[in-house]
Amino acid sequence: MKPLRWPLIMISILAGLIGFPLAVGGAAILIGQFALRDADGYYASTDYALSSPGSAVVLDDLHLDLDQAGAAETSRYLSARVRVRAADGGPVFVGLARQGDLDEFLAGVAHDRVTDIRRQSIDLQTIPGRVPADRPAEHTFWIASSSGTGEHELMVPVQPGRWAVVAMNPDGSAGLSVQTAAGLHVDLLTTAAALLLILGSLALLGAVVAARGVRRGLPPIPVNRPAAEQPSPLSLTARPDTPPGRWLWMVKWILALPHFLIVAGLWCAFIVVTLVAGATILVRGRYPRRLFDFNVGVLRWTWRVGHYSYLTLGTDRYPPFTLASTDFPADIEVAYPTSLARRLVLIKWLLAIPHLLIVAMIIGSTTIFGLAGDWSRGMPFGAGMLGVLIIVVAGHLVLRRSYPRGLFNLVVGLNRWVFRVFVYLALMTDHYPPFRLDLGGSEPQPVAPPVVTVAESPARFMVGASA
Repeated sequence: MKPLRWPLIMISILAGLIGFPLAVGGAAILIGQFALRDADGYYASTDYALSSPGSAVVLDDLHLDLDQAGAAETSRYLSARVRVRAADGGPVFVGLARQGDLDEFLAGVAHDRVTDIRRQSIDLQTIPGRVPADRPAEHTFWIASSSGTGEHELMVPVQPGRWAVVAMNPDGSAGLSVQTAAGLHVDLLTTAAALLLILGSLALLGAVVAARGVRRGLPPIPVNRPAAEQPSPLSLTARPDTPPGRWLWMVKWILALPHFLIVAGLWCAFIVVTLVAGATILVRGRYPRRLFDFNVGVLRWTWRVGHYSYLTLGTDRYPPFTLASTDFPADIEVAYPTSLARRLVLIKWLLAIPHLLIVAMIIGSTTIFGLAGDWSRGMPFGAGMLGVLIIVVAGHLVLRRSYPRGLFNLVVGLNRWVFRVFVYLALMTDHYPPFRLDLGGSEPQPVAPPVVTVAESPARFMVGASA
């Protein structure tokens, strides 16, 4: 077996995490560049219909928080425009001015100001007043202006300061209706998108190459074989107790609340212990026995509480407050590994992704192995397959006060799958969980291979016999 190089693991993980968003982002921007821009290369908004009973419609407070040097650099690749035309095809005046100059011009004049721009509409604030005393084109403070029929286009300057765009009737009279749209052009966006796509693709390629190097140094994942050849290190058992009460399941979430709180704290410790054990495995290749026994106790306590409550509803016997094995009708044992592969510690979560997808379907939205669900909705169990089956169990208890054996076997089998995956993720074994649903309250017993015997036959062989 070729030795595994730890840098390859880190390179593969980091390159994948970096390369994927870069490649996706670059591809998305390139698609937008070709699909969303107009003929002039602008990202254009929809056409908005604006009307005012007053003399003007104002889009004000346009600014970029840039200094002179920043504005000069930004103007090289960024430009913005506003297009305006009269709704009836008649003449209209459009002007661009500094905010202060326009505020002084419109003081006391009836007009509407844009307050909010939505996807399909624009909100306006009506300011009452009179009509202006003179025509807007007679003033000299306009940075840019245009008057007449047809469509008018003004470029918004990329400079320090605050700017405003106004649309008016050329004679300043009241009553105005226009169509307007805005657009933005970024010169370097295509180049930046292509660069992101190239860098992301190279990072993903590096992740694949590094992963191939890692894979050559890993031992092969065990192929699922019959139970006689490959027993699971996890032994999860449960036996159906006397038929649970018809209504007790409705209040078990209250009765088991002390256990829920303790289990939550134990799982916080479980995570810390797993991290410490992982560091020890990296250095020594062994799981410290005391830490291992503690984590087995946490799993055992969790399974007992779940068997009493909403993982199986399998018993009305109250679970004991202990990490040790007892005569409770639910128990867990995990075989202690004499040695563990140090090189698998950092990538077991990657190898377990197929199982995690299955576990997500089994337990749904439930957390902490189904012991704490969405309490705000009054359901103390998850919305996955296991949660649905527990609802069926509860209904069967209410209607018939019985727990069908086949249903019990299925519920326990699903829990067994979940616990096997978490034992693997907790670094307690290198045995890859089998893609196998072992039903029933006990682990499958090893099956001895069939013995083939060859008995001597008294048959005689005759050669050249004649009739």
